[in-house]
Amino acid sequence: MNFDEINELTTDSVMIFLMARIIDMSLLPANEYLYTLNEDEQLSAYDRVTLNAAFTKPTQQELDNELVMYKQELIVLEQARLDELGRVAAIEDRFYAIPDIRAALSEAEVVVSNPLLELKRIIEEDDQVRLTLLEQKYTTFKSSDDIVRAKKTRRLNGKKARTICSDIFDVIAGYNIENALTDIQKDQMEVTYSAILQVLSVNRPMKAKSLIVAIVPDGVLVTQALKDEILEVYSKNGL
Repeated sequence: MNFDEINELTTDSVMIFLMARIIDMSLLPANEYLYTLNEDEQLSAYDRVTLNAAFTKPTQQELDNELVMYKQELIVLEQARLDELGRVAAIEDRFYAIPDIRAALSEAEVVVSNPLLELKRIIEEDDQVRLTLLEQKYTTFKSSDDIVRAKKTRRLNGKKARTICSDIFDVIAGYNIENALTDIQKDQMEVTYSAILQVLSVNRPMKAKSLIVAIVPDGVLVTQALKDEILEVYSKNGL
């Protein structure tokens, strides 16, 4: 029963229940009714009720007072219900907010076949200590995992940079062979484009790209086709 429903209760709507709260029901003779109800609907709800002769009928004021106490009891119960719902929801929100609960459980050395069984236990026992531990352990795991991922990404980025620079050198070497550049022309290319060749040799593809884009092909040492093929190496690698 929610608060609105509790507030809507009246003495008339729960009169018999209130009477049963006030009188000693153990005194009700066997096989007898607690009350009879007068069929005259013109009478008040109170006057329509005739209590069993074994009891003294509570006064209207006694019933009104009992209603106040009954409502207070219901309010306490409803608030407790809502508080419990809030407690459970708060635990579930924190538990489900852990992105990798299995990793957290492993870090905390908690052996459980199903994480939801651990959630159920935490709720039942209100085990805030365990919940906090899982949150902390996930943070530890995430930090460690981030370091591992960063190292892996670093290596992959380095490998990608080396691959791009190596592929560009392959394109240039192949161009020189295909076009039968003389040693003098090759030396001239090395001198003219030394800045580009230098940054490529230390695996700095993006620095080299800005220099390559600025090249104006001379048709001999560098053709437009060579420039385009070098830039194609970048585009194939998403750069």
